Amino acid sequence: QSSQLQILADNKDIIEQVQAEAIEKDILPRRDDVLKRVKENKRKEQKKDTPILPVDIFNVIYADPCWTYRNSGIIGAAANHYNTMSTEDICNLKIPSSVNSVLFLWVTNPLLKDGLQVCESWGFEYKTNLIWDKVKPVMGHYSSVRHEILIIAGKGNAAPTCDGKTIQS
Repeated sequence: QSSQLQILADNKDIIEQVQAEAIEKDILPRRDDVLKRVKENKRKEQKKDTPILPVDIFNVIYADPCWTYRNSGIIGAAANHYNTMSTEDICNLKIPSSVNSVLFLWVTNPLLKDGLQVCESWGFEYKTNLIWDKVKPVMGHYSSVRHEILIIAGKGNAAPTCDGKTIQS
């Protein structure tokens, strides 16, 4: 609740807009309406910040998307620290990958399904994953979380295998 109060304090102009609209409709303005408007405005701003991707074509794609999480009401929420993108927007990015390429995609536990969806939408097939053990535990939604997942996926003839030196088909 305190984070919601902080959001309201930081968005007095939106409060005034919502109040004016409520008066026009002869209804009472609600806190939820203001918070919803703040969220909508933030999403519009984030869409303006869609990353510019290179025009070259690459055999190896290394991606760490700015995922949107479902924890917008807390201080530690990703959206409070950097611009985020919805899974749908990430899926719609035009990734400059060659016909035969490998994808290394960072994803956290709550968004594992989303990560697999992104792989597929970018034309890659899941092969395996690696785990980054961060050592220091952090409390997640359901348990202590101290790792991130690096999905490894292939496209075309670039099914990732390793001979100790290179990734090859």
